[in-house]
Amino acid sequence: GGEAGGGGGGSGASGDDDGPNAQTPWHWDARTTSVAVGVALCALLANAAGIGGGPFYVPAVNIGLGFSLKLAPGLSHSVVAVGAVGSVLYGLLQPAPNDPRTSLLNLDIALTLIPAMLFGVSFGVLFNPVTPEWLQTVLLAALLVVVVRKTFEKGFKQWHSEQTTKQHAASGSGGHTLGEPLLNAEAPPLQTERPHTGLLQRVQWLKLGALVVLWAAFLALQLEKSRHGTCTLPFLAVVTAQVALLAAVAAVFLQYQAKRAARGERVDPELVKLMGGGRAGLGGEVTQPSPRNLTRVSALVAVSGFIAGLLGIGGALIFNPLLLAMGVHPQVAASTAVSIVLFGSSSVSLSFLFSHQLNVSYVKVLAPIAFVSSLVGVTVIGWAVKRSGRTSIVVLLMAGVIAVGTAATVVFGGLRSYHDIQAGQGIGFRSFCAS
Repeated sequence: GGEAGGGGGGSGASGDDDGPNAQTPWHWDARTTSVAVGVALCALLANAAGIGGGPFYVPAVNIGLGFSLKLAPGLSHSVVAVGAVGSVLYGLLQPAPNDPRTSLLNLDIALTLIPAMLFGVSFGVLFNPVTPEWLQTVLLAALLVVVVRKTFEKGFKQWHSEQTTKQHAASGSGGHTLGEPLLNAEAPPLQTERPHTGLLQRVQWLKLGALVVLWAAFLALQLEKSRHGTCTLPFLAVVTAQVALLAAVAAVFLQYQAKRAARGERVDPELVKLMGGGRAGLGGEVTQPSPRNLTRVSALVAVSGFIAGLLGIGGALIFNPLLLAMGVHPQVAASTAVSIVLFGSSSVSLSFLFSHQLNVSYVKVLAPIAFVSSLVGVTVIGWAVKRSGRTSIVVLLMAGVIAVGTAATVVFGGLRSYHDIQAGQGIGFRSFCAS
């Protein structure tokens, strides 16, 4: 999972006493090498798909390396967070397909919707420890099956549409060339006098700074929250402060975008699709854009965040397909969703570090592998999309990664549920204050 809090627990598929601990040094052998290769592959594919890789790393660390379920989430989230940094850097450096003056990582969407997503997650994680493992596994499997089906449907539909465009171009009815996107009309082409804006001009530094400040504040509150018991007054005070901060930031940026639209100022083309209530079709037509629709979309994102937090998964697993379903360009959706992964996983990994439950020796080896693999993955997929003109590559990759992640989650969650039931635990709902 991502920001859902690291899901630990004392039971699991690997014993707590036999495996490595937080001080065990890394040694290269057949077992660690195979896991390192697996981490590289997961980081390469998952970050290119905008997912982060959470569903894969905890089983790899727990079963592959033998870490207990108490320690595995910290190492897993550290690898996810560093891999996400590589993906975020790529997203900031690359121009957006529909507006070369802005970055692939859409800061307008990030600042408008990520606070709403984290707002929902903040409530969801409160109820995650209360819900039994078996119920979480069943609900999560049902949710991800629907997400996978919808994403595959969109990917195949987009592939066929691109194929039709390609055939028309080949027959001379269109002027398409190989290096141009076949279906890059998810928004009307933006006329710009500076199609190749330089990096310093393309990155919206003020908005990037605001996102960094939000990340730092969220991180500080998450770490402070982890220091207190669930039902204590300080814990509730920190949760209240966190919810108030996220609600305020969401409201401020919703109002900011509404005022820009009302004054007739330029609004980001991807955000315009969301102002259409997410009703952009495959060709990108948006019906009756309205800032009020953006508020409805934010509410939907907040509900999605609650579900993600409740089921212990990263918000990107829902946020990314949701943006896709609303007509946001696949590359923009994937790149922007990874910023959610960075928010959540960095806070979890640092909380493990400060509580001395993070094996830094293993992080020093696996995290750089994830970082480099992430950069390679997003670069190769970006090249493949540009070369072929098929943005459906990103959609189908996303669906495939989520499908494999669903299988891993069901198997791993099933094993954990089996151990819980064998131990006489986890059959019913747990006490909120005892969680």
